[in-house]
Amino acid sequence: MTASPNRSAWRTALAVLVAVSCGAGMAGQARVNGELSRSLDNGVLAALISFSIGLIVVTIALVFSRASQRGLVTVFREIRAGSIPWYFTIGGTAGAFLVLSQGLVAAVLGVALFSIGVVAGQTLSALVIDRRGLGSMAARPITALRIVGAVLALIARLGAPPQVLVSSLSSRSSSPARAS
Repeated sequence: MTASPNRSAWRTALAVLVAVSCGAGMAGQARVNGELSRSLDNGVLAALISFSIGLIVVTIALVFSRASQRGLVTVFREIRAGSIPWYFTIGGTAGAFLVLSQGLVAAVLGVALFSIGVVAGQTLSALVIDRRGLGSMAARPITALRIVGAVLALIARLGAPPQVLVSSLSSRSSSPARAS
């Protein structure tokens, strides 16, 4: 049974709200991880702390969600059966790299410049993924509208107040957080 158009519109609106909230949270996360890295003088340890807390939160959510528990069992069963390629389960690697980068790079570049790099990478790779498809996602053509949207997203991100960008660039002269 398909969702009614009204219900579908609400789901879409909620999904957009969640995505925007996540984006806003990422800026705060970058700042906190960067500062933790600087305080500890160790970006890898800052990333470990961040991921450990995230693991605790997700584990608590799993404990209280029967649907997630069933889903976890299904994932293992489908991987064993070969229905899901094992490499679909390593998407968290990108998240680990992002959090590690926040700890190592955001303290050096500042949140604004770090975010510009992240958004640029996300926007460009999203176009490639849309064009090629991924897993069961059908490939989508790169239309003029998608290119305009990507360019506008990058321009909007670069539209941060000049003093924020200059301040981020000038902070590059400070010593970077060490990885060891």
